Amino acid sequence: MKRDDRRHTLIDEPFVAVRPDGQRQSFQIVIYTPQPAREKDPWSWSCAISLEPLYRGEISCRGLSEFHAPAVGIARASVYLSHFAATGGEILAPSGRAVGVPSLKFYAHKAGDDG
Repeated sequence: MKRDDRRHTLIDEPFVAVRPDGQRQSFQIVIYTPQPAREKDPWSWSCAISLEPLYRGEISCRGLSEFHAPAVGIARASVYLSHFAATGGEILAPSGRAVGVPSLKFYAHKAGDDG
């Protein structure tokens, strides 16, 4: 995805990654606002995410709508962080408090089912 200086940031939050060997690294989770991605599909949206410097570069996430693209981006960021945690790493808030990685599980409910 080509960088666009006109885009806006949805989320820009600092964290600290603690590697299995104890090394700490500050990083930012940045999720940009979705943009129409009409060059490939007239109904496609794109949303860039970044977890630098923990992971290098921006990751472009595509979705079918303005809602779906950032949802894909958040899910992708969670996958990267889950992998980091599964290999022995830990995610902390800048205060040092363990925040973990949110689990994105889909619970399907039948229409009209409150339970």
